Amino acid sequence: MVNAVVVKCPTAGNLISTASAQITIGTFNGQAGEADVEFGILNNSVAAPINHHHLLRQYTGASSGPTYGTASFQRTDTCAAGQTVTMRFVVHRLSAAFASAEQSSLVVTFIGDPKI
Repeated sequence: MVNAVVVKCPTAGNLISTASAQITIGTFNGQAGEADVEFGILNNSVAAPINHHHLLRQYTGASSGPTYGTASFQRTDTCAAGQTVTMRFVVHRLSAAFASAEQSSLVVTFIGDPKI
């Protein structure tokens, strides 16, 4: 987990969550090849559902060191009046030997339902 934000919705509405980070990833023993990480925003969970993540794949050359990529993700969720929601920005290593997230942010905005 990179960041977490807890929100208590004052009324029924929507949550718009936006996350970003600079991702550093590398291969085993500096060998040439691909390195993958999965990232996304989770709602009250630590398991990565298939519809709420992205894959970042970078290719490295022999002895070129780690590679860098930008992770950016946004999702919208509904929220009931008085509901407490924990939004988490997560990054999971897949085929990467190592990975880190720098300059990360997670911003959650509440937008109440319009009154007619």
